[in-house]
Amino acid sequence: AAATQVAFPLAMPAASNFTFDQPIDGPGWHVREYRDNHWFCWSDREAALNLSLSSAGDHELHCEFLYAASEQAWTHLQIRVNGHPVTLTKKSETLPGHATAFIPSAWLAESPGHVRIAFQVGYTVRPSDLDPNNPDTRRLGIAVSRIRLLPA
Repeated sequence: AAATQVAFPLAMPAASNFTFDQPIDGPGWHVREYRDNHWFCWSDREAALNLSLSSAGDHELHCEFLYAASEQAWTHLQIRVNGHPVTLTKKSETLPGHATAFIPSAWLAESPGHVRIAFQVGYTVRPSDLDPNNPDTRRLGIAVSRIRLLPA
């Protein structure tokens, strides 16, 4: 009899400290890049990450951003946790910078053991539209470098 091959699922990275040198489980991300000692990924108009979560209760979300393709992408950034739009408690005026939000335990209890964090920008830019000599036709929103979801 022929042996059957068993697929071993990759463990989801932890929401407590996600950086883009780890597996990226979610749609809407461009190829990871490395610059100035940071791994990061550009988002498209929408991008999401599925992460494991081993803690319970209320949490605080900390997101670090390196770049935005446009001022509109940064000013109109929306973040959702498990489908719920978050209200940012802090957000840097300029980049590189960060955004922080309180995440109630009820949102996290909807999907025990994991969480989906999604980013949406109102506007993307293709580098080739800004500079005809640039061959990069990706639609870029924001460049995310780190996400931490920590007990509050």
